[in-house]
Amino acid sequence: MTDRGGRIELTLDSMACGGDAVGRHKGQVVFAPLGIPGERVRARVTEPHRTYCRAEIEQVLEPSPSRIEPRCPLFGRCGGCQWQMMDYPSQLENKRKILAETLARLGKTSFPGIEVIGHSTGWGYRNKAQFPAAAAPPGLSMGYYERQSHRLVEVVQCPVLDPLLSKSWPEVRREAAGWPVEGYDERGHRGQLRHLMLRSSRREKSVMLTLVTRLPGGLDEVSGSLAGRVAGICGIHQNANPSRGNTILGRDWRRLWGGPFQWEELAGVRLRVSPGSFLQVNLETAGGIYAKIAEGLELGGTEKVLDLYSGVGSISLMLAARAGKVAGIEESEAAVGDARAAALENGIGNCRFIAGDAGQALAGMEACDAVVVDPPRQGLRPGVVDAIGRLSPRRLAYLSCNPATLARDLAALSVLGFRPGRLWMADMFPQTHHIEALAILWKEGG
Repeated sequence: MTDRGGRIELTLDSMACGGDAVGRHKGQVVFAPLGIPGERVRARVTEPHRTYCRAEIEQVLEPSPSRIEPRCPLFGRCGGCQWQMMDYPSQLENKRKILAETLARLGKTSFPGIEVIGHSTGWGYRNKAQFPAAAAPPGLSMGYYERQSHRLVEVVQCPVLDPLLSKSWPEVRREAAGWPVEGYDERGHRGQLRHLMLRSSRREKSVMLTLVTRLPGGLDEVSGSLAGRVAGICGIHQNANPSRGNTILGRDWRRLWGGPFQWEELAGVRLRVSPGSFLQVNLETAGGIYAKIAEGLELGGTEKVLDLYSGVGSISLMLAARAGKVAGIEESEAAVGDARAAALENGIGNCRFIAGDAGQALAGMEACDAVVVDPPRQGLRPGVVDAIGRLSPRRLAYLSCNPATLARDLAALSVLGFRPGRLWMADMFPQTHHIEALAILWKEGG
């Protein structure tokens, strides 16, 4: 085992699920951030362990042909992006390999092949951004966290933000710098302003701002300073989160100024989006995914479809034109309200939405022909997997943001007779290691 601070030379041979390059030195696995497979590097050990270590690359001795100059001057320090040093085709290929390896290793599952849904440029895709705020006397520090820490990096421009956010964030930041509001201190659990969250609507060409605070109230004067000074701002909301820890949003919402929601369009459907509701942050890639969901389910216009974790109803409403009946289940009451409003706005009458826990709501459901699931990173709970089996769908579309829990759930679903059909690696987050995957499963006899 190499001691902390020791220098090593090694060749990197693959990428790990967390985004680090992986190599071996004297039989020990080495994780090296910002490296690329095929490179020979000199690195300094930062975290020695018995069977593996982490090391920071000090010099790239033999660079990969995939290595490029990062677009952002903060890359390497800022923790938002991990792969800007790698050209985009190589990012897609490495994500495809990581997905295949994870499913085989953890789920003993393989598909005939892995198709890829990429982004047209890999830049300017995010319609939502969350900027932590901290005390930095005499004002505020606002930006992203440094890589592997909770120290803030001041961010004025970010190349993965969409054009609307790229224009509005510097203006919001400039105004916020003069507010008489103390930034949050997470160690002492003091201060007021914790995060500034912005979401854009390309349909409206608008931006919604949410100010996340430790305590309710105290922002009326502050919100007034923004209204009319920042181009495109359509509404300002406050979310109070008094808890310690890394959860960004609390339960207490208050509208300070402007409208209560935005309208967006995705896959030909108009969607209402409240400040706390979930919508995919990359609409271009999401549109590609939704098209493959519709293709993979092979609907003929008469089927009963169930959409679990349905959010603002984007998938349910898209499938409604292709199915007989669609039911969406979503825990967030605000998102269910958005989905119901969108159904009315689009004139869709064969789609209903249920507010509640997926496992409990499934208990009263009748058999259906197809199921769509888009769970959080934790994946499906065992009770949900069993309930899906009782519904006897012939097709299942599983949209996952975590290959590890996808692998686990695919193994559990295989016991119920679901078999691999088609698999896509979808790049929802270019320039990062994060992987979205869409699996279409076929029920035996379906």
